[in-house]
Amino acid sequence: MTDDDFKKLLEDFIEPEADPNPDTSHFQLRFVRDNPAYGSFHMHQKHQVSEHEVREVLLEIPPTVECRHDPDHPERKLFFGATRKRRQLLVVCDVEHEGDTTILVPITAFDADETDWRKK
Repeated sequence: MTDDDFKKLLEDFIEPEADPNPDTSHFQLRFVRDNPAYGSFHMHQKHQVSEHEVREVLLEIPPTVECRHDPDHPERKLFFGATRKRRQLLVVCDVEHEGDTTILVPITAFDADETDWRKK
């Protein structure tokens, strides 16, 4: 067994694969990686949120995720949920449609608590 094999086994043991969230299984994610104003680079640089954490909140269980339309931007959805490590995030996504597929484009994500979510 190589060191890389051992590392992969250890990572899988510490953080096993999560089940897909059936409530969001019809969504696909598309990350914008080349724009410092929004998307992956923005989330990481400004809020220290990774694409992996966004995937956990939007597509995996646990956790549960709550969703609603952004009242100021009808083409956007707001998601509130937790990562597997219980970091609570608010994820803001543009919504695109390609045929029957709904594509979420995360534009920002940041730490939030339930009080913040209830105020929105």
